[in-house]
Amino acid sequence: MSDQRISIIHEWVDEWIIKENFCPFAQPARHQEKIDIVINDDTSWSRIYEALRKECQSLLTSKTKTTTLFALGRACTDFFDYLSLLDGAQALLEQEGWLGTFQLASFHPDYVFEGENEDSPTHYTNRSPLPVLHILKEDEVARVIKSQSQADDIVIRNQHRLEEIGISKAEEQLKHWQTAIQNAKQIEC
Repeated sequence: MSDQRISIIHEWVDEWIIKENFCPFAQPARHQEKIDIVINDDTSWSRIYEALRKECQSLLTSKTKTTTLFALGRACTDFFDYLSLLDGAQALLEQEGWLGTFQLASFHPDYVFEGENEDSPTHYTNRSPLPVLHILKEDEVARVIKSQSQADDIVIRNQHRLEEIGISKAEEQLKHWQTAIQNAKQIEC
């Protein structure tokens, strides 16, 4: 089951994140095959945290991977549950002494930025087919930011791009990948 969902997540990265240039750091990492995608089907948060710890350890020693998309196949379908899990994941980084080594970016099918109107298209930069904890190596992020002259403009550029795309097109795209994920689950059952 995981292989097909991994392909769908790759498609989401390629056709949404990279094609729409929401993250200028994604394209070089993707083309150099430095992105790892893991699907975790646990529902137990303690097992999820243990798997996340192992992924961080693996990423720490990897000479080829610089980032991991740690997707939750069955847990945290509720956005507020996801935020609680994210808080625990941040605490894990601190507990392991990995602050400054890793940072987490967050994606969820129902992602809402605090302070934004609920119907803002901006939320779609962080909406994904499955809940995802994106583990990034801090030194790699710093290196890429130094090489990007317009890194500070990413949020503003993304807001403008999503206003151009429109909420209905963004929603249609997201539903496409969510349906593909659902179909992948049904085929395997």
